[in-house]
Amino acid sequence: MRRLSFVIFLIVIVSLCNAQSPHGKKFNRDCQDCHISDSWKVNLSKINFKHEETGFALTGQHKIVTCRACHASLDFTSSKNKSQCFNCHEDIHENSVGRNCVRCHDTRTWVIEKITDLHRMSRFPLIGNHARANCNQCHLSSSKLRFDPIGISCFDCHSVNYYATKNPNHMSANFSTDCQKCHNLISPVWLTTSVIHDFFPLTGSHNIANCFACHNQTSYKGLTQDCYSCHKQRYESVSSPNHVTLNFPKDCKLCHTTTGGWRPASFANHDSFYPLTGAHNLIRNNCSQCHSTGYSSPARQCISCHQQNYNGAPNHLSQGYPTDCSQCHTTTVWQGATFNHSSTNFPLVGAHTSVSCQLCHTNGYAGTPTTCVSCHQSKFTTAPNHVAQNYPQDCKQCHTPVDWKQISFDHNTTRFPLVGSHVNVSCSSCHITKLAGTSEDCYSCHQTNFNSALNHVAQGYPTDCAKCHTTVAWNAVTFNHSTTSFPLTGSHVNVTCTSCHVTTFKGTSTICSSCHLAKYQSTTNPNHVTLNIPNTCDQCHTTNPGWKPATFPIHNNYYPILGAHLTIANQCTSCHTGNYSSAPTQCVGCHQANYNSTTNPNHVTAHFPTNCESCHTQNAWTPSTFNHDGQYFPIYSGKHRGRWTLCSDCHTDQTNFKIFSCFKCHPQAQMDSKHQGVRNYVSTPAGCYSCHPTGDSGG
Repeated sequence: MRRLSFVIFLIVIVSLCNAQSPHGKKFNRDCQDCHISDSWKVNLSKINFKHEETGFALTGQHKIVTCRACHASLDFTSSKNKSQCFNCHEDIHENSVGRNCVRCHDTRTWVIEKITDLHRMSRFPLIGNHARANCNQCHLSSSKLRFDPIGISCFDCHSVNYYATKNPNHMSANFSTDCQKCHNLISPVWLTTSVIHDFFPLTGSHNIANCFACHNQTSYKGLTQDCYSCHKQRYESVSSPNHVTLNFPKDCKLCHTTTGGWRPASFANHDSFYPLTGAHNLIRNNCSQCHSTGYSSPARQCISCHQQNYNGAPNHLSQGYPTDCSQCHTTTVWQGATFNHSSTNFPLVGAHTSVSCQLCHTNGYAGTPTTCVSCHQSKFTTAPNHVAQNYPQDCKQCHTPVDWKQISFDHNTTRFPLVGSHVNVSCSSCHITKLAGTSEDCYSCHQTNFNSALNHVAQGYPTDCAKCHTTVAWNAVTFNHSTTSFPLTGSHVNVTCTSCHVTTFKGTSTICSSCHLAKYQSTTNPNHVTLNIPNTCDQCHTTNPGWKPATFPIHNNYYPILGAHLTIANQCTSCHTGNYSSAPTQCVGCHQANYNSTTNPNHVTAHFPTNCESCHTQNAWTPSTFNHDGQYFPIYSGKHRGRWTLCSDCHTDQTNFKIFSCFKCHPQAQMDSKHQGVRNYVSTPAGCYSCHPTGDSGG
């Protein structure tokens, strides 16, 4: 009996929950998950409800709070979107640190224990002295629990220290506001400095403790690294040698270092002014031997030091030897002088090597002419024909210094090299009257051959014989057609010249149709004239035999080849089965078999139109773009699913699928009686569709 009463009680409870649940209409939970039959009150320790199933697990202190603490209303379905902390907890930081509370807090305790670890995730990690600082030292608003972003450069917080420092005075000395250049974060004492002088290393004598020895008391900026800027007085007071008089460079480090009080000094770049080689290198450290009168303008010419040697040497003065000793002598050894005539513009070769110097240098060594005729004038005037034939006075064009009598002339140095039969022709055969001004034109020598040759004059052959003849053999006639604007390729190679050049060789047309017009007009597959195909034959044909293979790059002018058709663009017979005159332009002309064999849906039975492009594209046959449910009216889903057999059930006109009727399944008289009193009711298929576009009875 008691069991029955309990069941009845539960039934009543469930009925009340279903009838008027205080937790919202969409709260689909069994009352027994939270409530018990002994009492309507909720015991948190005994409920079967798992809060993590809502997407918000209760952890930490959330486990011990009452439901009412978060759910002020019993309508639990209105508590969604309260998974963020700030939905329940007031933002005491006033949005100064963002609204992502879990970055700092957790459900175990609201207090932040390790502020240093937290700061490590920010743009300013706390290291050194900063790790021991109080928050409000930097965050002045922290007493109000506001932590507004502040600057992260040292100067942002330590500007007071910068302006207050007097020894040295940072402001008047114009010190950098980048504090870390001198101070560090690790040292417990702020005044511990470590000045990085890497922009000007302090070595040797420069390693001084007093900064103001170089820097003045007012500014540390603008000090140049140039030695002369600090050592100007030293530079000007030195007398041995006198730097000012000798115009020594003011870049002191070229000779001096920072060690040893300027000494020892060197002049390492002496070779850039005057190279010390050979015997000169032995006196490199005995500067006064050459610089006896000073360092200002020491002579660079050998004669300035070796005038006595020049005057005492035999023949130097009488023969007018040049005073540039280096032409014959070297710095390695003074004796055993040589003169390299090859260093002049007249090297000695052949018979010239055994001739005494005085034979050419009769009036001294300066200004001796280098032309052959200056020495060989007598031989030039006595040699046969030299004057009469107007031979050039440049003897080396025919003679060599090896053997005067061995005469040769390299005709290749002229504009008319001798090759082939020209090699063995005597000079007088071409140079009849004189050597100068002889014509290079073939016709000038071979006019007789030209006039007597067959057809040359009648056919208007060019008088440039080299276009067809060579110097190897006059009768081996060739013409390189590739030098013209119409190279011969393919079938053109073996065609006789007169086939194209009927009357003359000049002005022959290069247009294909000028020779092949009859072929153009007689072609029937396809008929070039009927189809108005251009008579520029080279658009489709090449010079290959039989005009084949041919291409048709202007196909798009007749029928555009797009999408999947591009893959068969070079397979003409796929569409043109041997007949190029009347290929179909409608899809069904090639795809009738696809249309007839398609069963899903059956195109023939459904009386689909044969204009395939209304549903298909040239890119791919499938998928098609026709989707009756998605685009028009649901016949494969909803209440019309399975209620039709043929497209003609609704589309009464098979030639126009835009026309449809609902009355075959829904008799018009019956629909009129059902719609009595319906406002704006129109008894037409279009009227039905306007109210029932999805096929539902409710519209």
